[in-house]
Amino acid sequence: MAPRQEGLLGELTKREIELLKRLDSGMSNREIAESVFISEGTLKWHLHNIYGKLGARNRSGALICARRAGLL
Repeated sequence: MAPRQEGLLGELTKREIELLKRLDSGMSNREIAESVFISEGTLKWHLHNIYGKLGARNRSGALICARRAGLL
């Protein structure tokens, strides 16, 4: 996992980092989507991209990877 963490900050967009922070706060998908004025479908697409960039399978895995990389 360590090689994947190098340069993550450069790979994730500002929007993706913002969404990760909201995910870390424990908000539901609906709450996150409403707070940034996007649909739940759009949020799920962003989350799919975030998971891929972090090499994670789900939200908890993404949060673990993001913390290890110092993004949160």
